[in-house]
Amino acid sequence: MFRYVRFQTEEGLPQYGIIKPFHFSVGTGEEQIMVLDGTPFDHDLGNPETTEETVARDQVKLLTPVLPSKIIGIAYNYRDKAAEQGKPIPEVPFTFVKALNALRASGESIRLNRHCTEVHFEAELAVVVGKSCRNVTEAQALDYVGGYTIGNDITDRVIQKKEPTFARAKGMDTFCPLGPFLVRGVSWEKKNIRTWVNGQLRQSGNTSDMIHGVPKIISFVSEFMTLNPGDVILTGSPAGTSALKAGDRIKIEIDELGSIENVVEYDV
Repeated sequence: MFRYVRFQTEEGLPQYGIIKPFHFSVGTGEEQIMVLDGTPFDHDLGNPETTEETVARDQVKLLTPVLPSKIIGIAYNYRDKAAEQGKPIPEVPFTFVKALNALRASGESIRLNRHCTEVHFEAELAVVVGKSCRNVTEAQALDYVGGYTIGNDITDRVIQKKEPTFARAKGMDTFCPLGPFLVRGVSWEKKNIRTWVNGQLRQSGNTSDMIHGVPKIISFVSEFMTLNPGDVILTGSPAGTSALKAGDRIKIEIDELGSIENVVEYDV
């Protein structure tokens, strides 16, 4: 298993690296980042090429693990969530596009626009595309996965109900925290997803409850658009989402992928 990161030192430009040791350790003080030669997608993701340079993880700022050309969302992909929203079970993946300006790294704030009303978190397994694909079958789909990370599909529920495109409800600045790692060498199946707000467990689900699994989603989306290396697909959220307010601290954890934390603030 590899944990890829995109990071920045105080003086430098964003770079990519791999965290060593490769397994999760207690704390971050002993972890080192092996700097990559280029991006993760310039080489075989299973056989990364690193430089001789290393930096201490606790001496850098982690950014979103990838810079996608697009973020594709899948709505109502858990039966309990569809029921919670009063929606029928979708026969095919219900897709939407989330704006790139919504990206936010773990540790950065989620900012509530002055037009926001009822804003919910949505913890999701995020698939990162590893190589370009178009019209792939479900049997081929996992060959194009570069890895997985954690996404938070922040949504204004009131605006969402008024505007069926979801563009404004889900595309506001800071409405897509993503990270902290791009994890390669793990499965999408049977992953626990948990969300805490101010230390209280608010959401608990498992990817085994998805209506449409990752191979179906990738195959379906690739029928309509080319997926490029680094593109992100948010695979839907279990039930249990709830409203956020300024001052809230939200933490999302997914098995083997780590956790992301963000504080909610008002935009100014």
